[in-house]
Amino acid sequence: MNVLKFLARGLFSNAVIVKESKKQKFYIAILIFLLTVVISIIPIFTSIANNSGGNILTQTEALQFDYSLQRFSHEYLTNNADAKLEMEIVDGKLVFKEGKTFQDLENKKEIVLLNKSTFPYLEIHRSLQDKDQITLLVCYVSSETSDTGIYKNLNEKVTDVFNRLAVNYPIKNDDGTDSNISKTYSVLLFSEKDFAVRLYDNNAQTEFTKENETVALKKSASVASSASGIYASVSDVNRNLNLFDNENPTQILAKWKEFFTESYKDLKNQILFLNVGMFSGINALLLLFLALLIFILSRFKSSICGKQKYSDCLKYISFASLCPSLLALLIGFMLPGFQSIGFLTFAGLRAIFLSTRLTRGDVPPAPETKDNNKKIVNANKK
Repeated sequence: MNVLKFLARGLFSNAVIVKESKKQKFYIAILIFLLTVVISIIPIFTSIANNSGGNILTQTEALQFDYSLQRFSHEYLTNNADAKLEMEIVDGKLVFKEGKTFQDLENKKEIVLLNKSTFPYLEIHRSLQDKDQITLLVCYVSSETSDTGIYKNLNEKVTDVFNRLAVNYPIKNDDGTDSNISKTYSVLLFSEKDFAVRLYDNNAQTEFTKENETVALKKSASVASSASGIYASVSDVNRNLNLFDNENPTQILAKWKEFFTESYKDLKNQILFLNVGMFSGINALLLLFLALLIFILSRFKSSICGKQKYSDCLKYISFASLCPSLLALLIGFMLPGFQSIGFLTFAGLRAIFLSTRLTRGDVPPAPETKDNNKKIVNANKK
């Protein structure tokens, strides 16, 4: 049986896999092994590759993030000298020109962090007249060396900021005291080299406890959408954030979309290579393990196929796994949430049925040895 005919028939027939695999060249099995791994990760690769940082604007209209960015641009990236923040990316780092930072703005709000420092942030409202309706919180986190003893790294400080902003608007009890449940608003957080966005539903709430200035979240609000990026990949035309202000709202959003898309580019490549490498390794190790499993099962006394070589078991699994990889490819595009476990599930099921066929079903004659001859004689007597 030629290779193509064998592969076609072996997609759904375990009997064909068992009878014909040993007849195939070992290098063909290795090629099919590699092809199977490649096919199995195509949905994950495609999903990450098609993702764009600019999607945070087009997919979150109900969260009002696009409107909030317009308000932020009009109020703080404007020519108004009293409220203007001159933010520009220089050598991959966000700098505040003219020395004015969030701390220098009169209408800033403040929270106290774990390191006892006062941390400024801005509230973006639905309108200048409606100060009670907050749509976004904007802040900047610096990597100060004085925080080393409190925070192990900048990520710990960012987490502390997110947590404290999430619980900074406690709901009042009937007696007027603060409850342990807080309204939670969306956050745009800038840092020296990157930024992060967390968007929440309009009615999001967080349950928390606070003891000795330490905030513990008991029940966090669900993040509706999120994004992040690094400034190093932003093009020259989008490095001056003050140019994002414009009378035309559509142009403002277009600039922000370019900024988010470009800043996510390098980060996306890192995530892409990490996931492709990780899932390729997992799927390859899975096939090697399944081959080992069949190798072990063939050595049980109940097996009628005789002891199989590991190289032959690897052939069985390599050829048999082609069908699971194609199924995982199909299901991965139809059900994105199934991408990470699709191949593991289908390959595991195929291995179960294959091992049953190999050790108890219709198999080719085993090599003639004394042990195998005794086993066959005993089976015939029964």
